[in-house]
Amino acid sequence: MSNKAKIIIPLMLGTFMAALDNSIVNVSLPVMQKQFGARVDEIQWVITAYMLAFCVFMPLTNWLKNKIGLYKMYIISICVFAAGSLLCGLSGSLSTLIPSRILQALGGGALTPVALAMLSEVFDDKERGTVMGWWGLGVVVGPALGPTLGGILTQYLGWPYIFFVNLPFAVLALLLSVKYLKNISKNENNAPPFDLSGYISFILFIILLQYSVASIEKQGARSVQLYMTAIASLIFLFAFIKIESKKKDPVLQLSLFKSHQFVAGILVTAVRSVALFGGLFLLPFLLQSLMGYSEIQTGLLLLPTSAALALIMPFAGKYADKHGPRNITIAGLILIAGSTVQLAFLDKGSSVISIVIQWYCGGPD
Repeated sequence: MSNKAKIIIPLMLGTFMAALDNSIVNVSLPVMQKQFGARVDEIQWVITAYMLAFCVFMPLTNWLKNKIGLYKMYIISICVFAAGSLLCGLSGSLSTLIPSRILQALGGGALTPVALAMLSEVFDDKERGTVMGWWGLGVVVGPALGPTLGGILTQYLGWPYIFFVNLPFAVLALLLSVKYLKNISKNENNAPPFDLSGYISFILFIILLQYSVASIEKQGARSVQLYMTAIASLIFLFAFIKIESKKKDPVLQLSLFKSHQFVAGILVTAVRSVALFGGLFLLPFLLQSLMGYSEIQTGLLLLPTSAALALIMPFAGKYADKHGPRNITIAGLILIAGSTVQLAFLDKGSSVISIVIQWYCGGPD
């Protein structure tokens, strides 16, 4: 094994593992819902809790990297993700599955940024592009395999195995990392004082905002509790901005938002994510609960989108390098908008071709 491969493969495995988990769960949600006797607004927390914990943990990544070093952080992240995956598979109720998903996200949230930082530290500018391309296979292949693999595991072995499947990858990634990555970035205790007040206000803002959005379906748009929660989230947002503007080493550099391109990128990503991941959450319920498709059939119907994403990403990156991201971003958003409108008209009588075409058009942005 070449020296490059010794570094790339363990980092690719960790990234693949985290990326796979982002798409493998959705196909199994209707099965979980039936087993737990849960409503849709309850089962959605299997996805929401993971993404929320992922979001809350991300601001810590840079500080922890400087505090304990990239190598230790990567090892700990793999272990935490594996422990969360094991607990998810062993969960016998929704009340134990959701906390296990949060633990899983705390590990998975650091794997990709830490892997990127390690690759950037080891490889110079001349070879970094090639290395990133090989490492990026883990980012692309994981979500591409997720829906179909999730359908197969759920139908033949049961939904816990969509979490147990992470364990062999975690063990292999851990063994290879201990053997080949231990000399990378051992620098520790270089972190500035932690911005605890800013971080707490950020957490409260995000959690209250998400709870407000999630409670609309159950409580209605005119609920007093909804308004109180939304107002509280805004209060913590303003507190976060005020705290961060005075900190020497804030948890988030607010100066980034002075860049119009940065803000535009965030807004585009947010709109795209709401449309794409909202559809990815709801479509398995339509396919299995209303249209009678099995878990495997559902996974296969979602496969073309993931495959198209895997195929188009390299070409989209090359196009963006040559012509800039503007045109391809606009084209992708138009496709997502058209696909979302068409998906709204799917019903029990829709054909397989119409499902694949409409979902495929919205995926590759």
